[in-house]
Amino acid sequence: MRIEMKGIETLHRVLDKLSDVQQRQVPFATAKALNALAERIRMGERAVMRQRFDRPTGYTMDSMYIRYASKSKQYAEVKIKDSAYKAAPAANWLNTEIVGGPRRQKRSEKALSIAGLGSYWTPGPGAVMDGYGNVGRGFIVKMLSALKAFGEQGYMANRSKSQRSQRKARNFDIFVGTPNGEAMGVWQRVAMGHGTALKPLMWIQSDAPAYRIRFPFDKIAGNTFNAHAPAEFEWALREAMATARP
Repeated sequence: MRIEMKGIETLHRVLDKLSDVQQRQVPFATAKALNALAERIRMGERAVMRQRFDRPTGYTMDSMYIRYASKSKQYAEVKIKDSAYKAAPAANWLNTEIVGGPRRQKRSEKALSIAGLGSYWTPGPGAVMDGYGNVGRGFIVKMLSALKAFGEQGYMANRSKSQRSQRKARNFDIFVGTPNGEAMGVWQRVAMGHGTALKPLMWIQSDAPAYRIRFPFDKIAGNTFNAHAPAEFEWALREAMATARP
């Protein structure tokens, strides 16, 4: 989101009354106000994340960054990170929350597709969740290994080579199918007292899960800007005048 001091009637009224000396301080004051507004906007976006997302991770909460304004660059930007080192960038999932509609394939789902086992999955009752309410990474690696979905090297490289881990993997009896007419999914055979039972780990579907808008990024930013821009500019101009050289 790009932030500029344009189209605000209050600011135009202030600017019209400034002397020549004061006018020379306007670029500095504008940059100061824009940067303060960018910080307010990022704070407001984070507050909405905490309200609307279920236990957002620190990675998600830190996904926004600011490009600050200066005297020569009279705009600031609040943006979502669209690149990351050894991780999926936050923009991959936040964009779906911002605009709604079908989401992109996750890395684990691409591995599933390469193995010809489906396109998208959602957690079933037997999925192992982490502390943030997401399917645990280790659980996904274990499933992909058991299903021999080796297409994603980034996932499979993290498998443990210990004998104990290899033995546990062999005992993890899972398959993809629709047993007894049930929904398509990843199912686990679980040993019971007198036989076995089936436990659904993940549901598999060909269509991408659709999301409603939960994080209206631009609307939040716009509301914050409209509420605080005049006051931030007037404050920044007073500060600029107080520290201006005669």
